[in-house]
Amino acid sequence: KTRLSEYFENCLVIWEEQGELQFNEIEIVNVHEEKIVLQKKESMPSKGAMILIRPFNFLENQGRIWFEEESKEYALECVKKFMAFSEGSGEEEGFEGIELKDPLREDQKKLGGILGKPFSFLWGPPGTGKTFTVGQGVATYMKAFREKKVLLLANSNMAVDHALFKIDDALGEEGRGCCKRVGKNYRPSDYENREHLLDESNRELNTRLVEIELEKSKRVDSQEIDKLSKEYGEIKERLKGGMEGVEGKQLIATTAFYFYYIMQNFENDFFDLIVVDEASQMSLLNVLTLLPKGKSVLFTGDDKQLSPIRISKEKETKRWFGESPFSYREMNPCVMLTNQNRMSERICEMVGESFYEGKLSIDERSLHDEGWRKERELEKGEDEKFKSPVSFWLAYKSKIEMGQWNERSVNKESAALVAFTLEDLLGEGLVPNHQDVCILTPFHKQRAEIRKS
Repeated sequence: KTRLSEYFENCLVIWEEQGELQFNEIEIVNVHEEKIVLQKKESMPSKGAMILIRPFNFLENQGRIWFEEESKEYALECVKKFMAFSEGSGEEEGFEGIELKDPLREDQKKLGGILGKPFSFLWGPPGTGKTFTVGQGVATYMKAFREKKVLLLANSNMAVDHALFKIDDALGEEGRGCCKRVGKNYRPSDYENREHLLDESNRELNTRLVEIELEKSKRVDSQEIDKLSKEYGEIKERLKGGMEGVEGKQLIATTAFYFYYIMQNFENDFFDLIVVDEASQMSLLNVLTLLPKGKSVLFTGDDKQLSPIRISKEKETKRWFGESPFSYREMNPCVMLTNQNRMSERICEMVGESFYEGKLSIDERSLHDEGWRKERELEKGEDEKFKSPVSFWLAYKSKIEMGQWNERSVNKESAALVAFTLEDLLGEGLVPNHQDVCILTPFHKQRAEIRKS
């Protein structure tokens, strides 16, 4: 039995109504309450109807690369090249490198020395400015080599947009019109004043979508909200998200998932540089499928954070879907960013020692910035547990042991401890209200238990 999952969002829903097939798409999945919200409110299944959810079958598109005669031979050559390069026996034909300048830090400028190698890695621990570095590096590359084509990919739409905006900012006015966002699952308000990144025919539609988002936030009448939602859905249907307007662009940006559907439109080695942002979250097989389309690939991410998600415990599944390309970062040219300016000293020390062999440190400019330090000073309370930036409070009375956790697990003692801690924080005046506290947990059931507590 397949459990309801957030991965079903945007999937097709099919059901039968009076002998005719009806179609809709899933907008939101609420795993905890086991509910789904459909996009088209005017087309809903009747009570008791049996619905079929059709998940995206991206493996089918990848399979064509590996099994069709015209593509599999070159795809396997690219994999051998990647493995050989990782073992130190690959060639670096045509590598030029670029010089990166301020406002990048010295550790960030090192990206210029590997950008353009057949395979390279930018390892960015939290707060080190990885995406900013990518933006500056790719923009400099594009300015230096106007004739070269760049493909920007990421595992999620949000990550694609974040990286694309950094590149767009670094390109400035002279780069207007050379980048194109492919796909239409983006947040319209994020592209306000960035319409030049969208297909020309989408720009006016995007403006209306932003207006609707604002209007919906001000409405309380459910009928008015439904009317606006219907218009919003109709406009989203009219958006063009495919290959329109791609010709002549130096850079195109989309999710890796969407690129699998359009990659047949591009010849092998079409792109001079492929940038895979958050590559540590993507499976090895998913990334290897992309290799035939690029002459050089930059993988960016941090394998100490999120890793690829897999359910099967089969050995081959673990190898190809459980590992990311970052399994090979130590065998390839890799720049590790070691200076961060997000975390306070004590938190940075703990994170650095726990995950990065003590290599993570605070940027010198931040350390000497009184404003930066003041923002991170802790309000001292009477309770001992609030006197340190980092505290560990154990709640192991539950019989759930490490390694036995899954998305149905609940630790009631831990949830109660979180609730009591929040009460203490508010009671001692260390936080003005509960909205100033962020509580993180990996499971929906545990989140519900914390809310109940």
